[in-house]
Amino acid sequence: AFILRSCCAAKPEMERISDKDGDVIFKKLLDPEKTSLDAPEEFKNNLLWTENNYAPETLINLGSWAWRKQSEEGRVIGVGNINNDWTSDATCFAYVFTFFIRDRITTVQRSPDGKWYSLVTMSDPGPESSCKYVFIYVVQEGDTFETPDGKAIDHVKPGDLVRLTWNADNPYETDSSKLGYMYFPRRVASINSEGELVKNSPHFEDLIEAATRDPSPYCCQTCCYTCACCMNSSERFDFQVKHVSDRQTFKSSAVPPTGEFIDRRIGEGEDEFDDNPRKS
Repeated sequence: AFILRSCCAAKPEMERISDKDGDVIFKKLLDPEKTSLDAPEEFKNNLLWTENNYAPETLINLGSWAWRKQSEEGRVIGVGNINNDWTSDATCFAYVFTFFIRDRITTVQRSPDGKWYSLVTMSDPGPESSCKYVFIYVVQEGDTFETPDGKAIDHVKPGDLVRLTWNADNPYETDSSKLGYMYFPRRVASINSEGELVKNSPHFEDLIEAATRDPSPYCCQTCCYTCACCMNSSERFDFQVKHVSDRQTFKSSAVPPTGEFIDRRIGEGEDEFDDNPRKS
């Protein structure tokens, strides 16, 4: 893991989730000076935990990306790099994973009713770019969710977020029988109106428990908790969701431009982040 980190790590900083000396990682990721005032309320000043996500990524601050207000005709309202304010586990798998996606750009669009966000990732914003599509749904009053075997999921509340993927290459494929990826991002920490860090119960405590739970039964199978390549998909999923990596690597973002600045610059030239990157 040390050798991979030295040659492949795309995220230079590392902190522990369980740090007892001032919640360092949360304060670095939720810096109020780096929050866009134009970010949607679902993301602004909120740090998300990717609970039950088996990918080697844990904490996300979308509010520090570059945002602008929605227009009447609809447009891209956010853009960012998933290398920034997006933590990854300090493991071999995560170092390789983040190395190959370090340059991917993500644009964000919002549905007119405000219930859906589309995150479109690409390596190049040009017309020949190959895009991947991810969706976030904002839970509404009266929504119900069930497990694949029909059991009700009762911990989901209005305003919660759901991250979904059907066919990552086709944004129009939304057949529920073909849903391939889903989890509930949790707001574990926020910044209040005074600029102070607030820990959100019970999700913050759940995160700390997952990051400090004794993983010793998996020691040999994971090469001292650094690699899960010897596990099958089911074993890796159980290990990943029950034992979040306490050590997280990340790269802090710069102060984002304002929505007014973005619109002014786009008005002076071509919008590189067109609403349809594939349009000729």
